Amino acid sequence: MSLEFITDIPIDLGIKLFHLPLNYTKISDEILSKQSVRLSDSSVNSLFEDTQFLFDVGSESESFLKKITKFFEEENLKIKDIWTHIHQPLESTNTHNHGPFPRNFSFVFYVKTPVNSGKLVFSLESQPIKSIFPIEGNLIIFPSWLPHFVTKNLSDDTRISISGNLVPIK
Repeated sequence: MSLEFITDIPIDLGIKLFHLPLNYTKISDEILSKQSVRLSDSSVNSLFEDTQFLFDVGSESESFLKKITKFFEEENLKIKDIWTHIHQPLESTNTHNHGPFPRNFSFVFYVKTPVNSGKLVFSLESQPIKSIFPIEGNLIIFPSWLPHFVTKNLSDDTRISISGNLVPIK
């Protein structure tokens, strides 16, 4: 499966950006209909904005999962875990990474990105900060060890993404 590779992202950090055309409004509605299954009930935990990635058979969310699973397999990767990320107005995510494993990758797929809903920021002490403005349909793959955060959602609407971790196929 071939996704559109977008080359203006800094690849010096191992970040890759693709675009995946789907019905984002439908996926957004499906995610919001299942948002009660949070990964954490504590509002001080960064997993508070995260929910399980649940979908119905035949849904647009299932179509998304099938497409990225096939795409990742072609890249010699498989999905280890996957979740949704719902940012309400004024929410953000602190700096974190997804593990120290040098061969693992993580991803984020933007489902709903109102104007001023925050950006994804990668940083290293030895390199300048790299910021990516979210665009609906964009799929970003990056090394799991790479520190990143999401700036505050300054819009009046919800920002929604799907994230996950990838491991090499043995």
